[in-house]
Amino acid sequence: MPKLPRIQVSRIIDAIILAAESNRRWQLVAAGLLSTLCVLVIFEATSDSRAERARWGSVSPALVATTDIIPGTVLTKANTARLQAPQHLVPRTALDALRLGMTASRQILTSSIITAIDITSGDEITLPDGWRIVAFPSDLIIPELEKGNFVDVVTAGAVIVADAIVTTPVTKERGVEIAVPADIAATVAAAINNGDTSLVASS
Repeated sequence: MPKLPRIQVSRIIDAIILAAESNRRWQLVAAGLLSTLCVLVIFEATSDSRAERARWGSVSPALVATTDIIPGTVLTKANTARLQAPQHLVPRTALDALRLGMTASRQILTSSIITAIDITSGDEITLPDGWRIVAFPSDLIIPELEKGNFVDVVTAGAVIVADAIVTTPVTKERGVEIAVPADIAATVAAAINNGDTSLVASS
């Protein structure tokens, strides 16, 4: 339905009121026309609102800075957060997850969406002291993970390790390897052998 210009609507209303004042018969007609115009104006405003909501309805995950980050700072959960942002505001190079070793290559301001050009990431992963590497077989259902991603290890509906570190890319041939604290490594290995373990990508 074509939209009525606001000036045109105003002129129509003025003409109806003038005709109604000079002719009693026109009063009934004027009332009907004014009601119709009101419905059209309301419909137009509602359509605009729905269109605006639809435009903002699609969202995408994005990694956002929660504080000002200077160059050389390592990105962590303390200075970033994974949020849902309007899709049309998310750059194509935006990052959607935190990985170990991500370091700011330039200043990142608070609330900024972090992109690939904002960070550097070395290929080598330095694990915390005392951590152990545990292998997950390829027959487990494993989300798409990259080296350096953080994951939670879940068994029997409970998280037994939070923020374990992926140390190898996921492959269909050998599964994936993750690093966990030494004091929980045996528990994780036993849960894997029992077949009641899954990995959940950590934001």
